[in-house]
Amino acid sequence: MNIVTLAVNATTPGFHTLSTILDSAAPFHFITGHQGSVYVPEKRAVYLFGDETHGNPQQFGNSPYHFNLADGRVYRDRPHDPWPGAYRLDAAGRPFATAAKNTPWAMHGQRQILWMAATGEFLVAYESTAHAYWNGQILEGSVSTPRQVLWYYNVTTRQWRWEDGGANNAAIASFLLNNVGGAVVYHPGRNSLISLVNERLRELNLTTFAFSDYSYFPRQYGINNYGFVLPDGRVMFAGGSNADADPYVIIDMNAPADATWGLKSAVPSLSGYTLSMAPWAKIGANEFVVLVKDPKNVQMRAFRFNLSTLAWTDTGHNWPASSEAVTTAYWLMTDYSPEFNLVTFAWFKNGEKGFYAYKPS
Repeated sequence: MNIVTLAVNATTPGFHTLSTILDSAAPFHFITGHQGSVYVPEKRAVYLFGDETHGNPQQFGNSPYHFNLADGRVYRDRPHDPWPGAYRLDAAGRPFATAAKNTPWAMHGQRQILWMAATGEFLVAYESTAHAYWNGQILEGSVSTPRQVLWYYNVTTRQWRWEDGGANNAAIASFLLNNVGGAVVYHPGRNSLISLVNERLRELNLTTFAFSDYSYFPRQYGINNYGFVLPDGRVMFAGGSNADADPYVIIDMNAPADATWGLKSAVPSLSGYTLSMAPWAKIGANEFVVLVKDPKNVQMRAFRFNLSTLAWTDTGHNWPASSEAVTTAYWLMTDYSPEFNLVTFAWFKNGEKGFYAYKPS
């Protein structure tokens, strides 16, 4: 890998290239555009997990990685479990990658990896057998229909654990169903997962495993969006493929039908720019960085959005990324490090791959 700029040296406002990685560089060639990411403050690192899982047969890697912002290097946490190898469903239908039953199947992770600070783990909230076209998995019993589980990864012990909700497993399955690329947030005040996917607002309580399917949001297509919990306890979903008309929606979970919508048409400075599937990063209590596509679709431009004042500020900073990084911006994995005051972007689809950053101020 090529370390270009250490995070500590990315001091000027604007875009920076941190590290680039050749597509063929083992073991990093398993890092893909379908990975999810989450920033872990205690480690000052961006953690990555997820795989393509499209096609059959194909070799998949299902190890977490982490990008250490302090030294600019990428580390693989665990060896990859061989595929098809020992991929199996246990007697209850739970999916495991090995006979030890301590690692998940390879799966997507976009927008669905969440940091659980209380336990020092990240949670993968994805339908683990979706988009997974396996042949010859081992059945340990008569159950051939996968039982959905939540996977937790401890970043210190580097061990996985799973939770299937016991008798309430159907609630987990309902929450995860068909959520490919839809944002999931963890709401600590409710101890629940909340998602807006395929225009449906869903919630899964992690104490009782109660599932709620609240409302139909015809104006917010919930694929490839971003989710945030606001200081007042409301949740915000932004981006997504319909965001060019409605950049965001804010929802009070106690009255979810009374949603507040942002309107692009009300912001003259955004005229001509494309907000559809634009990357969002929360950099303060009510402050966001949003990367929008320029009118020619050849670069990204950074805007600041203040939710308190509803002000959009054009920073004048452009990212002349590869044309595909712009046109398929939903592949970007976006996080924020308050320690370095950097919005980080991981790009691992095509062309130049690596880690990039935006310095807000």
